[in-house]
Amino acid sequence: MKIGYFAERSKQLQLAALTLAQGMQAGSFRSHFRGRGIEFDALREYEAGDDIRSIDWNLMARSGKTFVKLYREERDLRLFLIVDISASMDNGGAADIPQQKALEAAALITFAAEHLNSCMGLLVFDGKIARVLQLQRGKNTGVYLLNALEKAAVSAETVRGTALSPALEAAAKLLRQRALVVILSDFKVENFEKELGVLARRHDAAAIRITAPYDESLPAAGVLRFTDPETQVERLLPTSWQDFQQERMRRAAESIQQWQKTCIRCGAYPLVLPHNGNTVKILNQFFLTGRYGVPALYRYPQTDSIP
Repeated sequence: MKIGYFAERSKQLQLAALTLAQGMQAGSFRSHFRGRGIEFDALREYEAGDDIRSIDWNLMARSGKTFVKLYREERDLRLFLIVDISASMDNGGAADIPQQKALEAAALITFAAEHLNSCMGLLVFDGKIARVLQLQRGKNTGVYLLNALEKAAVSAETVRGTALSPALEAAAKLLRQRALVVILSDFKVENFEKELGVLARRHDAAAIRITAPYDESLPAAGVLRFTDPETQVERLLPTSWQDFQQERMRRAAESIQQWQKTCIRCGAYPLVLPHNGNTVKILNQFFLTGRYGVPALYRYPQTDSIP
């Protein structure tokens, strides 16, 4: 991927994001985008008919007078994106690499949140936390965030490994008010459950797993040498052997199912986003339903991501 991806597709992505913004407002996530709670506003003396549950008992004990707490509805959505740009997200420049799908999804969600006048923030990671942009609001905030994401994604200084756990931990410490946290990654890493659980207890966490064309099957081309882009471990794989291909597909399906169960156990909303799936359609359906345990949307017909 090269610099200019978002600039070339900005208008197209922003138009497609209108549909997604409508889905966010109309669907099961609408409470997150219209105000999901109340915040303390002020105190006043108790009046007949007030709810006794709103009495400030501590203040009453100190002052001898009865006061009630007043609240105001919390209206602002806070959207925080956590985006994986590690080496496993890039398969050597193919058109349908997971990294490009992740950036497309990030752009759609960002523009949709911008249509809803939301606060937005970003954390980008590879083998370490590469970039953090705190929550902010403004006319050009979405473009600013996406430009920072694009620069980080094409940087030649990518650190090996996948720092998913540190990224989740950093987000939990950074976000002081409840937010909708969207994690875009291939989740090809272990031992992130604790950090995801902590984050999901305080925020609404959507875990979006990006698949790659080689996750389920490989071209039948004999015995080939493959190198893990993050660990540099090499293996010879018998791609023409039918039993090998079937076992690979079985393990891929099991991995997805196990990952979904892990996310649900941690309190996060899991979604599988296939490399060749219609991003707008899948994200819109996700924000409309938002249910735990939704079956993986794993096999979509080959189609352009943005109609």
